[in-house]
Amino acid sequence: MVLMQEEAVRATSNIPVHTWWRSLPRKLRRAIFVSGVAAALALAGTGVWLYSHRTQWPDPQLVTAAQAASYPIYYPTSLPAGFIYNEGSAKYSANVFIYTFTFDGNKKLFVSTIPKPDGVQFSDFYNRILSNKTEVLSNQGTAVMGNAGGQTIGSLVTDKSWITMNTSASINSDTLKALLSSLKKLPS
Repeated sequence: MVLMQEEAVRATSNIPVHTWWRSLPRKLRRAIFVSGVAAALALAGTGVWLYSHRTQWPDPQLVTAAQAASYPIYYPTSLPAGFIYNEGSAKYSANVFIYTFTFDGNKKLFVSTIPKPDGVQFSDFYNRILSNKTEVLSNQGTAVMGNAGGQTIGSLVTDKSWITMNTSASINSDTLKALLSSLKKLPS
């Protein structure tokens, strides 16, 4: 019995593919072909959709708005999973530049930049205002994060700007650290 099965396997393994394909019922061949074409079209369509919906970061509108500021504006170079820049959120006046992100569905993170105020002792400010302070190393300097008035706040002072990130929603501290540590100056 085993010998007959081995002979059957050997005999069918030598059948050319076109003969095997032709041995299938015509309706089955057509169904397999149509399914293959549909799968290929679905993959191509998904690729086109993903390409057309990719986000450019930093957003060109944010870059354009930042060019109007007389002081450097910063943005996080890499966005954590689930963070979406709110297009059109960039607002600028002579003394403040603000834009927002949405995360975890409908939570908002506000990023604001002002010209660095003269004469402010930021370490005193952090000690008076922030609880649960943590320092975060960044390419732009040492940032500080903590809590104040029910909000999570991240702050970075550069030679010309003061950048803050805040939200009243709960945010993972590692996520805020990643955002602060990746801050980079927008082209002016």
